[in-house]
Amino acid sequence: MTTETDDDGAQQPTAEKPPPYAGPERRGAMRQWQEKVDGRLKSGDQRMQSIDERMQSIRDDLDKNTQSTARVEANTAVVVDLLNNAQGAFRVLEMLAKLVKPLGVIAMAVGGFVGLWHAVKGGGPRP
Repeated sequence: MTTETDDDGAQQPTAEKPPPYAGPERRGAMRQWQEKVDGRLKSGDQRMQSIDERMQSIRDDLDKNTQSTARVEANTAVVVDLLNNAQGAFRVLEMLAKLVKPLGVIAMAVGGFVGLWHAVKGGGPRP
């Protein structure tokens, strides 16, 4: 047994610490701990492989989806172009309709005057 001096200067007995135990029980516990860690590492490796497989599957699905989207875009480009052309045609027809309305009124007025002129000149049916 050894002694230590505390802050007041008094001697206090202290017990000596024994050296760490490294007997067969300690080695067995260490082996169990190491096996447990190795098991967790193996399960973690299997889990990471599973995650990698799922990520590859997701990448493959994403590539298929991207290709499908590109095909749909190419197919609908023709339809979109057709609709844009039809929209332009309707604009032209609308302008023609705006032009024809006054021309129709003018044609009816001219026809009325021609009919009146014909009636006044005596071109009507004879009794």
